[in-house]
Amino acid sequence: MKKMVRVLVGLLGAIAVSAAAAEDSHHSFQKSGTLDGLPSPGNKYILINDSSFLVAPGLRVHTPTQDKASLSALKVGQKLEFSITGGGPGVEATVSEIWILPSK
Repeated sequence: MKKMVRVLVGLLGAIAVSAAAAEDSHHSFQKSGTLDGLPSPGNKYILINDSSFLVAPGLRVHTPTQDKASLSALKVGQKLEFSITGGGPGVEATVSEIWILPSK
């Protein structure tokens, strides 16, 4: 009986984890592109591949040499990978994390 309870608890835990992962993957994903424009004072949008994205309040920027950088590390023309959330009906696409790719 105890073994059956452990198996059932483990199975329920696995289902919960996979459901949470499916929920997260449904609402956030990664893209890559070129930085076309930076936010300016009073403007909370960043332009990547000619698409405008809202900048998340806790945006994390990663450089090839730093794990935690600021927006000032970003330069127009840089190649990036970035995570966006939202973008569904009635929800703005928001950039939550940016990785600056090494220049070749």
